Amino acid sequence: MTDRSRSEHSPQPLRFERPSALAFLGYALALALVLWSLQGADFSVDRLL
Repeated sequence: MTDRSRSEHSPQPLRFERPSALAFLGYALALALVLWSLQGADFSVDRLL
């Protein structure tokens, strides 16, 4: 039996693998960079709303 035929009859959705700690740190640093850039550009959510 192949994984494909088994997944077609599986009632549960396929799951993604857990990201490594290094990947998590990369995502966290990217988010921090975006937020820092928005703050440096004087972006305000209050003005947006």
